[in-house]
Amino acid sequence: MPDFLDWETLRQVPGDTDARRRRGATGALVLVGGLVLLMTVMAAAPYPPCTEAAPCGPDRAGNVLIGLLLSSVVAGWLGLRFAAGVGVVTAVGLVGYTLARPGQGPPLWSAGVALAYAAGCLLLHRRSARRAPARAPEPAEREPVPPVRWALRPPLAPTLAAAALLGAGVAVALWVGHAQDRADARQATATTVTGTVRAHPDRETVELALPDGGTTRMTVFEADDHPVGGTFRFAVDDRGLRQPLSEPYDLTPWLSLATLLGVVGLGLCVPVATTAVSRSRFTRRSQPVSWVFVEFDGGVVRLCHRSAGGRPFGELPVRPEDGLSGGERRRALLHGVPEHGRWCTVTVDGRTLSPRAPLRAPATPRPARDRQDAPDWPTLTPVEVVGTVAAVLAAIVFGIQAAGATLTGLYELLCTTDRCQPVGLAVAGWTAVGGTMVLAGLLYRHARPGRPALYALIGSVVLLAFALTVLFASSGPAEDLPSGAGALHVGLLAGLAPLLIGGIARPPTAPTPRRGRKRAEQTDPGRPLLLVNIGQIGTLVAVVLWAALLG
Repeated sequence: MPDFLDWETLRQVPGDTDARRRRGATGALVLVGGLVLLMTVMAAAPYPPCTEAAPCGPDRAGNVLIGLLLSSVVAGWLGLRFAAGVGVVTAVGLVGYTLARPGQGPPLWSAGVALAYAAGCLLLHRRSARRAPARAPEPAEREPVPPVRWALRPPLAPTLAAAALLGAGVAVALWVGHAQDRADARQATATTVTGTVRAHPDRETVELALPDGGTTRMTVFEADDHPVGGTFRFAVDDRGLRQPLSEPYDLTPWLSLATLLGVVGLGLCVPVATTAVSRSRFTRRSQPVSWVFVEFDGGVVRLCHRSAGGRPFGELPVRPEDGLSGGERRRALLHGVPEHGRWCTVTVDGRTLSPRAPLRAPATPRPARDRQDAPDWPTLTPVEVVGTVAAVLAAIVFGIQAAGATLTGLYELLCTTDRCQPVGLAVAGWTAVGGTMVLAGLLYRHARPGRPALYALIGSVVLLAFALTVLFASSGPAEDLPSGAGALHVGLLAGLAPLLIGGIARPPTAPTPRRGRKRAEQTDPGRPLLLVNIGQIGTLVAVVLWAALLG
């Protein structure tokens, strides 16, 4: 039976083969590749003119394909193999779309770019795995893994994020299907009016002469597609519909967002599924066994190569009820290959512990905001306090002045003469509060404490003040708005609701250290902000579902 009791240097310790530890750098490389793929396909795709014979109507498959292209930009941070899978699916979608719609889809060679993207992701994955080779034990002796009681609960944060994104994607897709069917039925029952193009006031507007002698203007994608003197037919009804027959009402671009949300949600599910599969494989197969020394610290078992002194080469999270009392290092039997990212367990004094996660690298102390003697956020000087107050007041004043024009532009973008898009307005209202709070939370949790990060937090507060002022200060265009416009304020209330959670939450009191133990670590004062951000995810999903199904 091989053992690791005679290891003397850290170079003999198994290396970290988990490529996700370098996902920041590889994710940036994949982002560049995804942007190249997106721009190449969009530049190579033909854009035929919109005519009644070939109208620029709803294109569900095309917009799902655009969503896949957008997903390739961010897939690198979800896993290199997952990004490669997205590239392959995108390539298959490009080939299928081009063959199904000759002359409308991108050229077939664009699928080669998607395959090159997928191949690059796989090469990056293999290179990452080779950068940290691990020394595995000789499989001289293998034994079945003793019965292990697994913790079936999946990781909370990835599971909640995946559920939220998948739920939002499904809600947007259902809303698109329902709203598009209603729009198609309305256009089918509308009256067709034939006019004559008189002029092109600008690139996106045509001026028409009507049969009754009047004139009107219509907004189109490209005015040059409708030559002066030609006929122009459009559908009208008594509820304000005025839609060109060459450009039917199209809500399917929202499917790009639904696809993007769905792909990201699936990407967050992949690690959970991979963990479950690898865990099942670990218990079903006989594993190599070796002797190590272990020491216990709460819910973590540290694996060591020496009975005294020396740095642990890995740690194994175990179920809390399996944690043994701390003290001297003890000899234990290790089941599994001691590589970081692989499932292992140990048997101590005839008792096999239940691991909660694969073997990982030992935690190294690093400065953090919630640790003793760690760098803290800088304090505002009196000049900076005055500047912050002035910036917030200026944002409020500017918001009052720009409220009317801002809301008018938003309603013109998301509303027709008789109805608004409730999902778009609800998301816009939520973003005014929820988006800025999530931004502030990300800055607090991940930015290095310092003046730049502090000024960025102040900027998010200023942005929040401006957004709230815009939404509350003006009621100008709201008087003549069609149905569905109230979804904007519903989204705003959904963004404000989690603030109540943060208002009633307070940082937990640090437990009193027991006799003989070190001083307890300081608690995180940013817990209320973290709770607000978790609540924002739930309210975003809730408001999108409400707008899609009931709005």
